Amino acid sequence: MKKENIEIINIIYLNSSSKDLMIYGLEEGEEKYYKLLGKSSGINLAHCFFMGHKHKKAFAERVFAYKVISNDKTLDVLKQIIDKEYMTVEFYELI
Repeated sequence: MKKENIEIINIIYLNSSSKDLMIYGLEEGEEKYYKLLGKSSGINLAHCFFMGHKHKKAFAERVFAYKVISNDKTLDVLKQIIDKEYMTVEFYELI
């Protein structure tokens, strides 16, 4: 895990409080040291994070790292339907 692979996501809660969450970008092969939390497709990392947060219980408290997945066949279908570039991200938690 490289220092430059850290992303900061700002989470805004319903009570208007917010917090910054650091998640780490994994290099190829590092995912084996973590537990897969979920997989999401979106227009950018923040969108993928939001989808995970929306659909996974305690996602923001559990997520530790992410990995961008290349060559995902689902993205080809999305591009044809919506005509926008999408990305797929796997999110991981500590074991």
